[in-house]
Amino acid sequence: MTSLVRRRLLTACALGACGIARVREVEAATPNANDNKAVVALVLKSLADPFVTTMIDGAKNYQRHFASQLDLETYGT
Repeated sequence: MTSLVRRRLLTACALGACGIARVREVEAATPNANDNKAVVALVLKSLADPFVTTMIDGAKNYQRHFASQLDLETYGT
C-alpha cells in the first residue's frame, strides 16, 4: 500500500468516526431519541385539486397502516 493511499484511508476512517460520533450525539440530544419514525411531509401547491385530495387521502391511509414506522405531515396553500 502506498503512502498516499494509506494517508487517504486513515483520513477517511477518521472523518467517518467523527461523523458517527456526531450523529450519536445529535440523536441523544433529541427529545424523541427512542422514536425512530421517519417524518414524511407532503408540500403541495393547491389542496383544492381532486387529484391532490385523493393523493393526500391515500397517504393518510398508508400512514394509518404503518403508524409505528412513519409520521405524515401535509402542507398546502
